Amino acid sequence: MRPTFRLGRIAGIEVGIHWSLLVIGVLLVGSLAGGQFPGMAPHVHGSYLAAAVLAVFLFFGSILAHELAHSIVARRQGQQVEGITLWLMGGVSKLGTEPTNANDELRVAIAGPATTLALAAVFAVAAVAFDAVVAPGTLLPTVAWWLALVNLILGVFNLLPGAPLDGGRVVTALLWKHNGDHRRAQISAARAGRALGALLVAGSLALLLSGYDAFFTALVGFFVLSSSRQEESSARLLRTLDNRPVREVMRPVVQSAPDWTTVAAFGPNPEPAVLHGWDGTPTALLPPNAVFAVPPEAREQVQLRSLGVPLDQVPARRSRCAGHRCGRGRAAGRGRECRRQRGRRLRPRRAQDRGERRSRARSFNPVAGSSRARRSAHRRRRAGSRTATLARRPTPGRLLRLRSRRSSAAGRSLH
Repeated sequence: MRPTFRLGRIAGIEVGIHWSLLVIGVLLVGSLAGGQFPGMAPHVHGSYLAAAVLAVFLFFGSILAHELAHSIVARRQGQQVEGITLWLMGGVSKLGTEPTNANDELRVAIAGPATTLALAAVFAVAAVAFDAVVAPGTLLPTVAWWLALVNLILGVFNLLPGAPLDGGRVVTALLWKHNGDHRRAQISAARAGRALGALLVAGSLALLLSGYDAFFTALVGFFVLSSSRQEESSARLLRTLDNRPVREVMRPVVQSAPDWTTVAAFGPNPEPAVLHGWDGTPTALLPPNAVFAVPPEAREQVQLRSLGVPLDQVPARRSRCAGHRCGRGRAAGRGRECRRQRGRRLRPRRAQDRGERRSRARSFNPVAGSSRARRSAHRRRRAGSRTATLARRPTPGRLLRLRSRRSSAAGRSLH
């Protein structure tokens, strides 16, 4: 989901809001100021409208803290964080990469609900303090109690076992750790989310037929149901594509044409094509459906070279086996299998570099020596040279004897 308004960056993470958040904010302010706060505290001093605005603002801040906890923990574990968007149903943390193991998945999933439950405890303590000491007889204790209750409900609801809730991520992490299959764990959590969404929708409809206001609960149930279906289909697709090279899902370009060919002569062909020069050397790649971007009246004059992408500008993804993260790029080039091809997950760059440095420090080469041995030998050489220098340096008594000898020798030479 793309944000409508960008608020800036917090801890290096871009934060934005969707227009639907403003709508739900106005509805919440009206509901709190018009009914809930007057019913909770009918005989207190203060403006119900100002208290409702303050409560909604702090509630949105709690949602932002929830998402920031997810994003910060994920970034510390080496995942890419693209940003946070607050919208009608809460917040979304957009992570560019997946966790590498089940423990990382569990830590990211549990960070948000833990923050929300901690905020509920903080607001409860603040409510007691406001009511007893700081501001008795005002609306501040009411606002604090409402925030504590809402955060408690939000934290417990997010821990329900079903995707896309945080509880579904926890289920994914536990199943992944148990059976070692990430995609299978994701599919199981998505199925649990579908069951949870159907239960929420059925319960909300029953409450609506009984005369209770459960419209928002039904809306949340529909959201959980649809999101769980999308996550299941995405997990199935990723399971199909995992450990498969790109060449197995690519369609080769079988058509070529001279780059001086006009669009009219090339014809309305939606397929990509390789463009070559007068000597037959490939020069550019014609993207799919590029010829349809030219107006019909100009197709007699426009050549394909003006529509093609030069080969040096065609985006290409470098193989991870050829880079430094694998550590076996040269070996893989000689035909040996790298760790990625054997199905192992690579550690983050920094962690791997630290591990390599430790292994090099622990290793000992009898010819060149380890880095620790070289440092020790260097210190011994410095200490030995310093001792020899001090040994060669004359003492004060020796200096006196040398001067007396020189003076006696000079006297004998004069005689």
